[in-house]
Amino acid sequence: MAKDELLSIRLQEMKEDVALVVRMLTRSKSRGEPLNSIGSLVKVAGDGTIGESVFETTKQINTLARTLSNEADDITALVTDIQANLTELDARLKKAAQAATVIGQRMQELDRIVDAETQSIEDSLQDCNELIDKIDGVIGDLNEGADQEAAWDAFDDLMAECEPLFADYVDFLSGVTLRDYQLDNGVAALAELVFKELRAEGIAMPARQGHLPTKMRSLAKFQFPEWTLWDVPLAGYHAGLCRSERIAGAIIDQSLDTHPETFPSALFAEKLFADIYASCMVGPAYGYAALLLHVHPRKTTRTKDCPSAADRAHVILAALAHSGKTAPDFAGHIDLLAQWWDVAAEGGRAAPARDADALDIFVTQVMARLENRTSPPPYDPARWKEVITGLETTDDVRAQVLPLDRLNAAWHLRITNPAIVAELSAEDLIPTPKGSKTMSGSNTAATGRFPKAGSR
Repeated sequence: MAKDELLSIRLQEMKEDVALVVRMLTRSKSRGEPLNSIGSLVKVAGDGTIGESVFETTKQINTLARTLSNEADDITALVTDIQANLTELDARLKKAAQAATVIGQRMQELDRIVDAETQSIEDSLQDCNELIDKIDGVIGDLNEGADQEAAWDAFDDLMAECEPLFADYVDFLSGVTLRDYQLDNGVAALAELVFKELRAEGIAMPARQGHLPTKMRSLAKFQFPEWTLWDVPLAGYHAGLCRSERIAGAIIDQSLDTHPETFPSALFAEKLFADIYASCMVGPAYGYAALLLHVHPRKTTRTKDCPSAADRAHVILAALAHSGKTAPDFAGHIDLLAQWWDVAAEGGRAAPARDADALDIFVTQVMARLENRTSPPPYDPARWKEVITGLETTDDVRAQVLPLDRLNAAWHLRITNPAIVAELSAEDLIPTPKGSKTMSGSNTAATGRFPKAGSR
C-alpha cells in the first residue's frame, strides 16, 4: 500500500505545533525584556537615557540663549522656540516614562508569578516533549509501512491530547497581553490575591473558554465575558483542584473503593472536592458565584469524569450548611440560596442528586479534614458577618478589607441590595501602593487590601 502522504504531513504539522507551545513556555519569562529596554531608555534621568540627552541639550540651549540675549531678534526667537520644544519634549518623555513604568510593573508582577510556577511550567514542557516523542513514533511506524487505519487512530488519539494543549497556548498568549494592559478589568490579578490568601498555587488568565481541559497545570482560566468581581470566587475551585490529592487523597481513594457507583473516577471525586474546598475556604461568595452564575441546572448528566449539576449543587450547599451550623444568620443566607437553586432546578427539570447519602459522607469527611487545617483556616462565618456590617456603613471612612472578605461582602450586598450592583462592579480590582495612582488615578492600599465600595 502506498504511503499516506496526507497523514504524514498532518503528523509533521502537529509536531511543529507542539514545538510552538514549547517555545512559548520557554520564552514566557523573558517576554518583558524589550519593554524593560524601552523603560530604561525613556527614564527621566540616568546615564544613557533620553532624559539625560534632553537635560544636557536644555542646558546648552539655555547657555546659548543667555549668550544671544542681545543679538538679532530672529535668532533669539528661534532659540526661544527650541527651548519651548525641549520643554514639551521633556513633558512627553515624563508621560512615556510613567506609562512604561506602569506596564513594566504589571509585567514584572506576572513574571514573578510565572517564576513561582517554574515546576508547573517544567511539567508542562515534559508533557509537550512526551507528545513529540509519541508523534515521532507514529511517523516512524508510518514510514515503515504500518497499517493506515491504525495510524489514523493513533493520529486521532494524539489530536485529542493536543487540543487542550493548543487551547492553553492561545489562552496563555492572549491572557498575558490582556493582563499586561489590564483589559481583563483586573480579574486575574485579584484572583491571584485570592490564591495568595488561600496559600495556593495558580496563574490566573482571562480566556476565551474556561471549561476546556487544561494541560498547563497551574493555569486558571476565567472565561470571557465573566471578567468581573462576581466571578473571582471561582478561583477557589481551581485552588481546590490543585490541592485535592495533597489534602484529601486518602478520602478520595476510600470513596472510590466504598462508593464506586457514586464516584466513577478519581477526577470526578477531585472535582467535587474542589467545590467543597471552595465553599469552605472562600465562603458563601463561592456558592453564589457557582450556583447563580455558572452551574447550569439543565446539565443533569453525570459522566465518568464530570459530576452533574445536581451533584455539584448538593455538595456546595451541604458544605456551606456545615460551615453555617453555628451561625444562624449565615445559615439563613444559605437556605435562601438553596431555595433559589431548587426553583431553578425544578424549572430546568433537573432531578435531585443521585446517591445523596454517599455525597453527604464525602462532604462530612472533607469538611472535617479542612477544619483541622490552620494554614489557612476555613472561612469564618463570624468574619463574614463582621465585614458585611462594616460594608453597610456609609460616608467616607470605611475599613479596608482583604480579598475574600470583599468578595463575600460584595455578594451579600448584591443579594440584599441589588441597586448597588453597578457601583460595586465599577470598583477598581487592582491594588496599588497607598498614596500612589494608577494610570486611571485610582487609589488602594499598600497592603494589597481594598477600599470598601463607595469609598471614593
